[in-house]
Amino acid sequence: MTAVRENGGPLLASYGDEDLGRRVSRTLGNGTSTGYGYDGASRLTALTLNGGGQPNAAAFDYNPAGQIASRTLSNDAYGWAGAVNADRASAVNGLNRYTASGAVVPTYDGRGNLTAAGGASYLYNGKNQLSGANGTYLYYDAAGRLDQVTQSNLVFSHNARMYSPTLGCFLQADPIGITRRPSRPPRRPERSIAWGGRAFHCRRGMSRRY
Repeated sequence: MTAVRENGGPLLASYGDEDLGRRVSRTLGNGTSTGYGYDGASRLTALTLNGGGQPNAAAFDYNPAGQIASRTLSNDAYGWAGAVNADRASAVNGLNRYTASGAVVPTYDGRGNLTAAGGASYLYNGKNQLSGANGTYLYYDAAGRLDQVTQSNLVFSHNARMYSPTLGCFLQADPIGITRRPSRPPRRPERSIAWGGRAFHCRRGMSRRY
């Protein structure tokens, strides 16, 4: 792709690529442009922005592991000014773990996982994967990939219906339905028992499947 036009008319953007297929330029319809430069390992080494009254050229250097080691900008307006100076004494033990960082005293489990620091607490499963932190819980699939994240004060989608961790129940009925006709025990209108053994306990208009 070399250009994008609106209904075949005004130019929205044009692109330039070199022989190796790497993007070297992008020019928008308003005249602003971006240029890209690479090293022999196809790592981005130069990023040039022109237009808008704030041109900038960024240069990147890498360490032997291929990680960005430094970034140099030609325009300070693009610099990040969020950093602040801090003077904090820290202590490290023989396992290269912090035992203190200022007033914070971290704690670890037997496997070396951080379990608490500065009011935050962390949980791990049997595979040493982070499974919880301050009311947020993480679940993984059989391949070890993050599959689901829940928080105690939010509502989350479980494919066909919504689930509230705070209430501990689904907010909607099971779309599969009850395969057999349910019966209701005497004086227990909030509880429905399916003849197949499945029970649904409802409260405050919500339902939880057991």
